Amino acid sequence: MVDNNIEDILEQTAAFASQHAGDDCDRLVFNASKYPGVDMALAVDTILGRERISRKVRQFASVDGLLYPDRLCVEQCSSDSCACYKAFLVSDLLKQDSVSGIGRNDMVNASKTGTFRPAGSVVDITGGLGVDAYYMSFAVPRVCCFERNTLLALCVRRNFRMLGRGNIEVRNETVSGDNMESLLAGTAPLLVYADPARRGKTGGRVFAIRDYEPDITSMTELVFAHCRYFLVKISPMEDIDAIFNALPQCREIHAVSSGGECKELLLVLDREFSGADVGTRKRVAVSLYSKPEGMAASCRSVCFAGNRKEIRDEYIGNGCFAARFGFTKDEESATAPSFVKSADEIKEGMSLVVPSPAILKTGAYNLFAAGNGLKKLDVSTHLYLRNGLPSSPAAAKENPAGAGVDEDEAGTAAGTGMPDGYGLMKAYRILEVYLLDKKGLAALSARIQGRADVTSKNIPLSSDELSRRLKIKSGGSAHVWGCRAAGKNILLLTEKNF
Repeated sequence: MVDNNIEDILEQTAAFASQHAGDDCDRLVFNASKYPGVDMALAVDTILGRERISRKVRQFASVDGLLYPDRLCVEQCSSDSCACYKAFLVSDLLKQDSVSGIGRNDMVNASKTGTFRPAGSVVDITGGLGVDAYYMSFAVPRVCCFERNTLLALCVRRNFRMLGRGNIEVRNETVSGDNMESLLAGTAPLLVYADPARRGKTGGRVFAIRDYEPDITSMTELVFAHCRYFLVKISPMEDIDAIFNALPQCREIHAVSSGGECKELLLVLDREFSGADVGTRKRVAVSLYSKPEGMAASCRSVCFAGNRKEIRDEYIGNGCFAARFGFTKDEESATAPSFVKSADEIKEGMSLVVPSPAILKTGAYNLFAAGNGLKKLDVSTHLYLRNGLPSSPAAAKENPAGAGVDEDEAGTAAGTGMPDGYGLMKAYRILEVYLLDKKGLAALSARIQGRADVTSKNIPLSSDELSRRLKIKSGGSAHVWGCRAAGKNILLLTEKNF
């Protein structure tokens, strides 16, 4: 690109990408010489990036003309629901700190009105495509975003203008331990955010937190010289205990799941927190989802090992809800769940309850059972049994006022007809139960007649191997579970309830 024509080239390239959406990108590159005013590499990256972004960030996809200069950035950027949760968390932290008057309702209202209360700034030291910065800009008056790649910084700055986010400043600078002091001194942050790269110099993935770029473990004290909070997004593959051990000032870790998988871990590093045992630090299981139309947020208090705790379903904005459950490892260890005593207890019409990936990642196996009135199938089988069926979303919509719903009934939120912690679980109606042997496999295969989703849990067969033995393909409304229950390997034929 020629420096004095950058803006013109960006505009021409954006228009070209819009006009040629869906075209053969290889042919466009081959014919690049026909379009001297267009940066063809950027145009092709943008065409491909727009296709991907439409599945991840609806707000960006709704604005024609945005530029996406880096395919890896598009691949690794947060989804809109995950980014929205970070903004919600930032708002929560600043509210707790009493530095900012911005709270949850303010963030939601700000997203609608574009107005903000006076406060400080959030500094994003790793930039990227700017999805997280975009949503955080609705939670605070100002966001300062540092991006080291010149072209990416130019495009993101232009994108923010088109998105109407005039309160985000994009700086083309690399943040390191050498210059962080001077950069932060000029931004007066209330919170610093980082999404460090999880690829090494050779391009391969890295998983140890000290191998990320930048190394946030070496930056913590520099950040704390300017603000109380350092919020860090890392890979969901990281071990939670290892993170707590590596970062003494990590107060809590949020495991965020969406679309059936754990997407990320969010570390809340707090300058005023230090020295607590790993077992007493907070783990928060977060499941992001869209509730059926007409459903309200809910909260209930449950008793775990003598301690009163909350399971919350909260609206976080952008049409998204977050089901959250916070606990400590010591609380999990002190909780004794109920177990299925015999596989014969499992009957047709009961519910098989499957915890969200966030519950599994944080390790709330016993608390999940105790808090929801469930029985575990086996010690290492993280599937649960419930008598009867929880309310389905359809039933809840038909009964929005909660008529006939008992507030003390296990698993339903009074006034909503919805199961408590709706987003933290899936429930399947049990249709039939078989032993996992030749006779049971043959009977179930004949019953299914060719199609069902299959999952194995705590048995010496993978899901693929179980599918082959059942001679079925994926699909249909049925779901087969091969699992261990009360010391026996069994097969459950189920259908999804919610």
